[in-house]
Amino acid sequence: MLGQHGAVARVMAYITLNPVRARLVDDPGEYCWCGYAERGANGKLRDNERQLADLLKNELGMHDGMLTGTDEVVMLRVWKQFRKALLGHRIQRRGFEIETLADVLNQANKPLELEWPQRLILKARFVTKGVTLGSEAFVNGVIEEFSDRLGYRRKHVAQEARAWDQVHCLKRHRKWIG
Repeated sequence: MLGQHGAVARVMAYITLNPVRARLVDDPGEYCWCGYAERGANGKLRDNERQLADLLKNELGMHDGMLTGTDEVVMLRVWKQFRKALLGHRIQRRGFEIETLADVLNQANKPLELEWPQRLILKARFVTKGVTLGSEAFVNGVIEEFSDRLGYRRKHVAQEARAWDQVHCLKRHRKWIG
């Protein structure tokens, strides 16, 4: 469970569990429009995330020794602790029934711990959601044909993928996950 005074962790848990409460997904890792899936997939760190580790340390019941090592190792520990706390965090679905995320996952026969196959699936989902890869002409054709369904109100054009020459995609990612 989250610490008694864990305001930051509680807000993060509330936001992370919104798609579960709305019955869009059983596991927040399945909802690709938030950073939780990226974290579960061990995505690269942003500049300010080490500061987040220091803020969450006490709220997640971590000791100072858990914050030693490289930023990647520390954040892996933090997100593992956050997921443990999230599993025990109570959520309210439509109506008045209160349950934990662990209860929801058990009912859906989903694992409580994320092993490498689940992390790989999360990473693939995060990177490929809504992606169209191909020549500039092909991607522009997809944009033209499906702009209404994609919800585009402004003009969009194919974006050059940073990882490959001459390959374009539907939109630039915030960062490339390699």
